[in-house]
Amino acid sequence: MQTFNADNGDDGAVTLKQLRAQLISSLTDAGIETAEADTEWIICEVLSLSRGALRLPTTLEAPVSAIFEGRIRAHAADRATRKPLQYVLGSAPFRNLELSVGEGVFIPRPETEWVTQLGIDALCRRDPLRNSISQPTGQGAHGLRQQEGQPLDPLVLELCTGSGAIALAIATETDSLVWTYEKSVAAARWAAKNIAKYPTGRVQLVREDIAQLLHTPQLPALGGAQPQPGSIDLVITNPPYVPSGEIPEQPEVRDYDPEMALYSGADGLDLIRTIAVIAERWLRPGGAVVIEHTEQQGSRVREILQQAGLMDPHTHRDLTNRERASTAHKPAD
Repeated sequence: MQTFNADNGDDGAVTLKQLRAQLISSLTDAGIETAEADTEWIICEVLSLSRGALRLPTTLEAPVSAIFEGRIRAHAADRATRKPLQYVLGSAPFRNLELSVGEGVFIPRPETEWVTQLGIDALCRRDPLRNSISQPTGQGAHGLRQQEGQPLDPLVLELCTGSGAIALAIATETDSLVWTYEKSVAAARWAAKNIAKYPTGRVQLVREDIAQLLHTPQLPALGGAQPQPGSIDLVITNPPYVPSGEIPEQPEVRDYDPEMALYSGADGLDLIRTIAVIAERWLRPGGAVVIEHTEQQGSRVREILQQAGLMDPHTHRDLTNRERASTAHKPAD
């Protein structure tokens, strides 16, 4: 019979099936709606199993050693306090990435994966005569294509990066060079850790308030490029957009997500107003901006983008048919 032990000869007195049932019950009692899935993720993390393998009858009947049982129960107890599962496990999946996360950084959400795709799609639609090729070239970590001394790689400015999720997804899925900004010291540490985990050589983390982009004359050098205002192909962001008076009910969000990553003034749009001005300043003619927001904010975000001098503002529905992101372009020459 399969056993899960820690090489100490202790085959354990509890089976995986029994342990799974006990933890599902305790997490359910703690008010966690995803108790079954969370229990399985915890067990799989500790035992290095896939969820498919966990559900096999031979696996469920296997005894678990006291050491592994203790680790699993400790994680479950942590989760029962309503600490987010991603914090408990220390990681969060995002597109093709497994990002390191913990207290002090916003946990990337599935809807932001879709927002990232909006940005990648915008890059793929660019005019090749305007430095528009965004498909991988297999030319190594930098892969900088040159034509008459000018970089042809797409240039991307990502704002409010948090864990670095959007920046790293774009850098690993396209040929883009990505400058990514984060004001929070704690969040920037997690972003730096993830950038080191996926060393593409295509991401430059800037630990500054994005308001600096209203005045700074150029971005730091990266991959042979040092963009100036009017040269960026894509500005993309999942900024704080929760109105300051709308405190989330879910404990995992209210008590653990950093306030700096959630709230942005009375209507939640303070930072988006700044981002629209930054986008107009830094985008090249024809360049695109992509902004995530709540499903109630689409019309106001479109107004803000238009007031900043951007054209064709459009709000997009996500896979659940909610208006969760808006885009616009800088007028072409």
